[in-house]
Amino acid sequence: MSEACVMAWRILEAGQTTICDERAATILRRNIAAAILELAASGIDRETLAHGAVDRIIAARRFRAG
Repeated sequence: MSEACVMAWRILEAGQTTICDERAATILRRNIAAAILELAASGIDRETLAHGAVDRIIAARRFRAG
């Protein structure tokens, strides 16, 4: 699961257009971990865990923005 967290972090970090502060980074890490823990119960591989977490976080951002 830790590898999935790192993968998701790198994907989301690469998509950032602005430099985020430490508080925002902490919140993002917490959201990644929560999404991965939720998805891990299904027994999927680390790459799918990472992409699933990214999808959930991006969907939540769109929901808040809309």
